[in-house]
Amino acid sequence: MDATAVRFDEVTRAFDGVRALDRLTFSVPRGSVTALLGRNGAGKTTALRCLVGLLRSDAGTIEVLGSPVAALDEETRAAVGYVSERQQLDPRLTVSETLAFTRAFYST
Repeated sequence: MDATAVRFDEVTRAFDGVRALDRLTFSVPRGSVTALLGRNGAGKTTALRCLVGLLRSDAGTIEVLGSPVAALDEETRAAVGYVSERQQLDPRLTVSETLAFTRAFYST
């Protein structure tokens, strides 16, 4: 079993020719807590969006639990959580209604 939860290896992502990620390389051991710190525009959100498959990297590889992000099975993908900085709940829904609505996105 791979002791690494997340691995970025030489990951590059550009927007209109401007590199948001430039050969980003780091790993996160299983069971650890990791924070990405940096100024605005440093690429933190881009890295996380690539990690969860919302964006594709232009180069490099990203692995979760030893598997490339693009090849994750449904069970592994369901175990990865991501909450964006602009996440908002619909104020018209109760907590129960919100849970019922989001439950439809998951097979379990």
